[in-house]
Amino acid sequence: MKKFITDYLNIIIYCILGLVLMIASFYLFINYYHSEEVKTTIYVSDTDAKYLNYKQNLETLDNNLTKYKNSTNKDKSKDTLYNKLYTCSHILKDTGTFYQVIPNQFYTNYDIYQLGSKFQTDILNICYASHLSYLTTNEVDENLQIVGSFLKNDVNILSNQIKFAMEEIQNNSSYYFSTNVSSSTIRNSLSSDYTIIANSYIEFANILINISNTLTEGGNNND
Repeated sequence: MKKFITDYLNIIIYCILGLVLMIASFYLFINYYHSEEVKTTIYVSDTDAKYLNYKQNLETLDNNLTKYKNSTNKDKSKDTLYNKLYTCSHILKDTGTFYQVIPNQFYTNYDIYQLGSKFQTDILNICYASHLSYLTTNEVDENLQIVGSFLKNDVNILSNQIKFAMEEIQNNSSYYFSTNVSSSTIRNSLSSDYTIIANSYIEFANILINISNTLTEGGNNND
């Protein structure tokens, strides 16, 4: 009787161990296939329209700042705005931004996520919050307050866009069994998220161009 009970317990123990090994193997299997899914990449060429557009926007911004620097139509308010825009123009070209993307290479979902993260930390939190948000206060004249109002609205839109794209990238990094549908979804989502993040860089640079135009409106410059 004792031997029967011992054998019976051993069978139960082996069944439990077998079940644990099956579950562990299943999760390893899932993780392997999902790791293949998230290897989906985006190829950024040197003819990529978004990449070129961003570069051109920053060149236009720099040209506008140079015009004001050589202008005879200066005042304290414009000087303050010039200095803040000048700082932002460097932030938009900093390491990790879309400006520093090396063309003709493949970029993973992690790389795209980092582009979004850089937009949040440097462009929204430093360029806007630390340098340009003063345009929404009573520290500036009414015309600049109007500019600041539009700027605040645009920044809120861009912030929501970036947040959506980054959350989608994170969601696509969760673990589940690989299927043709999920793999295709991840590829399409990464392409869409790249477009959202790249366009956010472009749109923000364009916003700064419009603001920089106010520096030389109605004035002369020594081009």
